[in-house]
Amino acid sequence: MTYEQYSTVTTKNRKQAAESFTKLIVPNATKFLAELKKVQVNNKEISAYHKSYIKASSLQLEGYTLISQAISKSKIDNATYKKGKQKVEESTALIQQFWIGFNSYDDYLHGSN
Repeated sequence: MTYEQYSTVTTKNRKQAAESFTKLIVPNATKFLAELKKVQVNNKEISAYHKSYIKASSLQLEGYTLISQAISKSKIDNATYKKGKQKVEESTALIQQFWIGFNSYDDYLHGSN
């Protein structure tokens, strides 16, 4: 299961969503971030993009963790859930900015306009 499948959690899908966040979404995001941090970048420009991607992925993991905490009990903690959703939305915007910048840099390197 992916985050998109549980981008909206209700009392009807809370139990399934909580299980997915606990067993798949948060662990996979944690592993992804750990591996991302291991990547060594020697190019100054690419290093800046890499750091921004790490920042976005960290924010995404924070959001997923908050959502997981918010839905882990039978009653959804709406305040924590909203904070988590906000962090995920912010991370999505940062990841989009990363890809725009990275693709522009790739175009620059390869002479595309």
